[in-house]
Order: sequence, then C-alpha cells, then structure tokens
Amino acid sequence: MVITLEVIKNVIGQFYKGELTAEDFTDLYYDAEVKLFSLKWAEKNHTALRHFVTTKGDGTPPLNVSAGFATLPSDFFTEIAAFYRHAGKRHRVEFVNDAEAVHRLQHAYEYPTAEYPIAVVGGETVRFHPDTVKLVTFIYYHFPQPIDYIVDYTTGIPVFNATTSSNVKWDTPEIVLLIQLILQSLSITANKTEI
Repeated sequence: MVITLEVIKNVIGQFYKGELTAEDFTDLYYDAEVKLFSLKWAEKNHTALRHFVTTKGDGTPPLNVSAGFATLPSDFFTEIAAFYRHAGKRHRVEFVNDAEAVHRLQHAYEYPTAEYPIAVVGGETVRFHPDTVKLVTFIYYHFPQPIDYIVDYTTGIPVFNATTSSNVKWDTPEIVLLIQLILQSLSITANKTEI
C-alpha cells in the first residue's frame, strides 16, 4: 500500500477529534518532518534520509563555479560528495573546514591541485581550490520543503487529490514516528503499536 498524505491525515483523525483543515495539516506535517529530519540526521541514519539526496550534475545542470566560488542550492542542508572532470578523468573533491583549507594552501606538499581539489562550505557559498574547477557534480542533502496537500472541491465534497499533492518521502518506520510527532504537536500521545 502506498502511504499518501491522506492516509497519514486519516490516521491522525483517529486520535484527534477536532477539525483539521488542509492548512493546519500542512503546517503540522512540515513541522514534524523537520523534527524527524533532524532526528535522523543526529542518528546519522543515511538510509532514512536517502529521499532527501539531490544531485546537481549527471543528467541535471551541474553546480557552476566561477573564480572558485559557487552559490549553494536554496534547499541545501549539507554536502555529501562532489566530483569534477579534469584531463578526461573524474576527480573527487574533498570537503574540508576553513582551518584545514588555510593549512593546505600554506603548504606546498598539501596544496590543492586539479587532481586533488578541496572545497569549503560556508554561508550560502562553496569555495573550491584550485579555482580552475568549473562544472561540479554536487551531491547533497536537501532540507525538507513545505508540502502540497491539495483538496479538490469540484464535486462539492472535499476530495484529496493524490496526483497534485506532495509524495511522502519516508519509509514506514519513519512515517509512524512522523505521525507520533504530529500527534505530540496536538498534545496526543500514541504508541507505535497504536498507529
């Protein structure tokens, strides 16, 4: 069975007896999803977070680098990996912190090269060394985005529209926890076995 937003809303309705509008549900879902994302990140549960992986490059527009700098995507949470092509070969970019970058830039034997480039993420940009790096395949976790929970009123009765609504980005164990987080926001406690 595919678990849709409507299924989740119906499960919540089994516990919460008040009116839950589409707008209220959208807000509750997004807040709970951000909490769940943070929990899974703290656990380093990359399997649960796999639906939040985005790749720029490899079939989609790459990250464009100009004079060694690139603007991070607006939904960027944290980097996973980066690659670029030089002399016909694919090279992995190593992400380092500011202190490590300064160290490497000051030591000739560790200086970043086209074969062994480095990158530093800071604020809304990423800085690449050497600055000859141009088009980068950039793999990162994106932050959860607000959902679209669309209700169709054409028949006069509100009907959930699965085609135009957002898809659920979690597997069943995380969906149960997501529902628990939504219920907690409504001051309702439910065990996993009850859901």
